[in-house]
Amino acid sequence: MIYRDSEKKQGYTIVSNSYIRDVRLSLKAKGLLTIMLSMNDKKWNYSIKGLTSICKETYNTIFNILKELEKYHYLYRYPVRNKKGYIVKWVYDIYEIPLESKKQILDNQIFENEVESINNKINNDNNLDKKDKTLNFITNELIERKFIEKGDLNLLDYNNFFNKLLEDYDYLLILTVVNYVVTHMKYNKGFDEQGNIITDKYNYFRISVLNNISLLKNKETNSFSWEECDL
Repeated sequence: MIYRDSEKKQGYTIVSNSYIRDVRLSLKAKGLLTIMLSMNDKKWNYSIKGLTSICKETYNTIFNILKELEKYHYLYRYPVRNKKGYIVKWVYDIYEIPLESKKQILDNQIFENEVESINNKINNDNNLDKKDKTLNFITNELIERKFIEKGDLNLLDYNNFFNKLLEDYDYLLILTVVNYVVTHMKYNKGFDEQGNIITDKYNYFRISVLNNISLLKNKETNSFSWEECDL
């Protein structure tokens, strides 16, 4: 027997059966998605730290659930930048009926207009984002900071590497490690820890990032700003 309140005047969230009955989703994913959908009447700034504050689960658990929702296209996250090109926040687009693919979002002109509108409100600058939209945002950040050249033979290797990292790890962890490695490499001016000249910059960078992620991945990274990076 199911008992339900027939008079739903306030304090209720009406959701679609589409995700409730989606056998691909775990119970935790369905529960978190329901909570996120219930916040649509509030000025809620979605973030892993914010969601952790209202749930019993840990930071890493919330992160993994969000990755599950992204995998099945119930969630899409994208960065918003200030006029200097620094990431100031991440916007969460939440769907109770999954999109067919992330490409559908990127190809949707309405989505592009929403991103432009948000950026313009922050910057009041219609020409804010002049970066190459075919490249990962981390690749663009490092090009802007002259760690990678646009004509670098390994440019696509860097880009593919960052894309793979973002599939597997929290973006805050990635940004923290990338900042550390880049700062370290610039400080050493092309030499490794033993004083030898780095002849393969890309592979030295890639291995250093992976090693440091392995060391830090079990620690929480709650915030990051490119503006704080000495790149």
